[in-house]
Amino acid sequence: MYPSFGPFWRTLVACFLFGYHFETQAAATITFSQVGNDVQASLTGTLSLAGVTADGGGITPNARVRGGGLGANVVLGPHTNTAATSYSPISGPQSIGCSTNTIDASSGSAGPNGPFGINMSGNRLIVPVGFVSGSNVSASATWTGASISSLGLTSGTYVYTWGVESLTIIIPGPGGCQSATAIPTLSERTVWMLGLMVMMLIGWHFHRERSF
Repeated sequence: MYPSFGPFWRTLVACFLFGYHFETQAAATITFSQVGNDVQASLTGTLSLAGVTADGGGITPNARVRGGGLGANVVLGPHTNTAATSYSPISGPQSIGCSTNTIDASSGSAGPNGPFGINMSGNRLIVPVGFVSGSNVSASATWTGASISSLGLTSGTYVYTWGVESLTIIIPGPGGCQSATAIPTLSERTVWMLGLMVMMLIGWHFHRERSF
């Protein structure tokens, strides 16, 4: 006997599918890669500012990377100081490697407005001045004559979240540090989706009990 799903269950399924679509679409990824004798990093996706608050203007970061120390710091975009705005708080790993030094990129580029990245010394998201929430993002940076190891990065996947949004940093192996560990985290949207699935299973169980 197959269960009969009424309007309530159809609504739950619709909410689940909406949540899944939102989770898979509204996110951005920074991917590091070793290209010959250089390290390149690129940012793609979309970013929403829902769940974070602007906490500082007047910052002028350049493209850079720091694995640990004061906190993970990854900025893609122009290699010269460029005006940006920071938003907080975001959650995620405090380190992506063991290097305590900030290493400037040799070159970089971004969309029409400026740099993107994270600075975990203040749990901050960095976006260009005037960035519109929900927009597509695109930026890159290159460290000439460098390797993942020389940048002091640990291979792994690192997820930073705020509200229902996330930014994932992917670092390939082999990395130069073993002291840092990439700890997978779930975004709030994923947790909400899992909770909804549990509710659906419990509801189906009670529906099945009443059917006998």
